Amino acid sequence: MEMHQPNVIHPAPMQQTVVQTVPATQVVIAETRPQDHFACALFTCLCCFFPTGIVALVFSCQVSPKWNDGDYAGAKDSSRAADLWWKISLGIGLFLWIVGVIMIPVYFLVIVPLLWARAVFG
Repeated sequence: MEMHQPNVIHPAPMQQTVVQTVPATQVVIAETRPQDHFACALFTCLCCFFPTGIVALVFSCQVSPKWNDGDYAGAKDSSRAADLWWKISLGIGLFLWIVGVIMIPVYFLVIVPLLWARAVFG
């Protein structure tokens, strides 16, 4: 057993410092291009109600250029607007089709015979 003298400083063993650099962690969130709803907008423009269908088409055509220019928020807004407007066009178009399906038979089966009876019988 080795004995140390009381006031003697013993040197510490050599320490070696190793510095290791770690590359920073990068999180990449890849977003996909939002839907442009072009087919729905075109359908509702041609078959349902064209004034609001045109608005849907305009917003639909803005999605890709905005996305390609890096305006991701603008592309998402245009996609949401195109989605809203084609649905509005579809709703108005369906309403008008239903009214037409009801009014055409009413016109020919009720109104025309009444007008004819009034004209003939006075």
